[in-house]
Amino acid sequence: MHVDFASHDVEQVMAATPHECQQHRAGSPECKFFTWKGGTCFMKNSNEGSAHSEMFTVSGPKTCVQEQPKLPLALLVTMYHSDAASIREQEIYNAMAANVRNPWITEVHVLFQPQDPSKGCAALTASLMASNFGRTCLSNTWLQKVKCAQTDHQPTAGELIMYANANLAQLPGFLLSHANVVFDSTLGRVNLNILRQGYGFIMSVNSPRQSSSYAAVMNKDHQDNERCSLGAFGFSWDAYLLAAPIKGNLQLDFFMNRKGAENKMAWQFWKGAGIQIYNPCLHVNAFHWHGTAPAEGRPVGDGGLSVDHLWPCWDCPGVTPTTAKRDLCAKGRRMPFSTPQWQDNFWAPSSERHQLCCQTPRACDDKILSSVQSPGWSGASSQRT
Repeated sequence: MHVDFASHDVEQVMAATPHECQQHRAGSPECKFFTWKGGTCFMKNSNEGSAHSEMFTVSGPKTCVQEQPKLPLALLVTMYHSDAASIREQEIYNAMAANVRNPWITEVHVLFQPQDPSKGCAALTASLMASNFGRTCLSNTWLQKVKCAQTDHQPTAGELIMYANANLAQLPGFLLSHANVVFDSTLGRVNLNILRQGYGFIMSVNSPRQSSSYAAVMNKDHQDNERCSLGAFGFSWDAYLLAAPIKGNLQLDFFMNRKGAENKMAWQFWKGAGIQIYNPCLHVNAFHWHGTAPAEGRPVGDGGLSVDHLWPCWDCPGVTPTTAKRDLCAKGRRMPFSTPQWQDNFWAPSSERHQLCCQTPRACDDKILSSVQSPGWSGASSQRT
């Protein structure tokens, strides 16, 4: 889990990954727990006392293997670089540096459009290293992950998929994301092999936690509407986890940063490529480092071909949940959907059944469910059974 166990250290060694840290623990009878942080393994004889959340920090018991990196995973983004160094660009470069530093991401592919073409991809690496996060946490070794392809225009969603098909098909999976979305060690909860079985994931984003890495590098906290919810803001997402090549009759001639683009892309992946899509944002974190006003262009005209609702799932295929299945809804009440239209919020095969886990018996009444469109509503969470 991505927390730091404070104190109780018995030994400190260098370890490139959490898995290597676990191997060190195996040879130390006194060690019962561990915390891996930025290449250092702190072996501990207890997990009692204070523990706090910290991005890219992995802690666990001696036998825990859940958080190990499993298979190679690439991140694919597109970026425009100006010489103005706006707050928005500072957020993007700090977010990118954080993802480069994430050991669960093995390659970072950037379709890069510099304002001054003569500067080329050197402007990308220089800006990554100059970011607050980069100055603190990056080295030339980490930068070897970065694969830069210079472009003279903003790539469309279709061009990004073409790039993935040509360059990432040898990998088990890739993240297609906005450049200001930061991922953490919860990527290790996904069994990437399932992506070759006709599954894909979208991930709704949340704001950075208070006193998080965002606050450290931007010198301020940021709180936005949580997208990983059943409320009015829970029907959008900024990242996809897929496997290349993606085949099918895809209509993706628009930019990812347009309003409604994510809904249209999900429809194309579902109907055009036959991918069964789930939203595991309750288990896999995606943090939106975006404290400035959005710079979206005109909305994407969808002609009705869009996925407007994709609720988070507790029991997602190929994803290790934060709570054991036997403990799901332990303090609530499981209720089936009483009206067929609620199934449309999952875009899943009709052979699967879905239930709501309600905090109170009344929370599953149709009258209460209708308030799911209201801002801030959080009375239920979904479970695939």
